[in-house]
Amino acid sequence: PGSFNGLRVGVSTAKGLAFGLGVPIVGISTLEMIAYAHAETGIPVCAIINAGKSEVASVLFQQKNGKWEKLIPEHITTIEILCQKTDTATIFCGELTQATIDELTEKLGSKAIVPSASARLRRSGFLAELGFKQLQSCNYDNPASLQPIYLRKPPITPHKNMAPLCADEL
Repeated sequence: PGSFNGLRVGVSTAKGLAFGLGVPIVGISTLEMIAYAHAETGIPVCAIINAGKSEVASVLFQQKNGKWEKLIPEHITTIEILCQKTDTATIFCGELTQATIDELTEKLGSKAIVPSASARLRRSGFLAELGFKQLQSCNYDNPASLQPIYLRKPPITPHKNMAPLCADEL
């Protein structure tokens, strides 16, 4: 998740450098980077970013037998639905407002583990570590096909006076 255009520019720049320099490229989601800070705990980690409209972008990871595994892919949901689907102690991290923390702890009790505010911050070192691990395992992305992960279409609409582009739109 992030600024639609900013994300496109960043990924395009990285792809251009990979092509031009002939170096490998790996894509890491913001949510994975946030969750990875808590990988060593061995319990499920749910990373959350505010998605607007009373919704959040979320993903669930867990380190099992030394392997970092995505249990539930990135998706848009609500805190209420996250709580309904949480049946075991889980670390909730990322952009958590006090209202979100209150809702998680009220509905989940001791199953909701919320790290301190400083432990929930994004840290570039975790991004670097995830990228380095993928490079070491030769798990590269193809620069031609690497795309940002968009969980929702951008909030743009055509101008009301814009003429249709094709006959089907008439």
